[in-house]
Amino acid sequence: MPSPFRCPQRDWLKELSLLVSGLKKVRCPFCKRKITWENNPYRPFCSKECKLADLYSWLNEEYRIKLKEEKLDRILFQRSEENESV
Repeated sequence: MPSPFRCPQRDWLKELSLLVSGLKKVRCPFCKRKITWENNPYRPFCSKECKLADLYSWLNEEYRIKLKEEKLDRILFQRSEENESV
């Protein structure tokens, strides 16, 4: 009988130990370059440049949550009603 704590497709305990030991490679969320997690002062980014580029994208509102048009109309309508009642 297989252990209930072990996934047959992925050994999460082994991956956790690799992550803690610093051998685990992760991808930078901005440039997708593989980097080591351990001793990286900019993690989860690979460099100061990627960290600042990501911040710039946030400040320029390039990251957005996609909403269906009907839901967006409902939110805007609720806000306009709140403003009128005040």
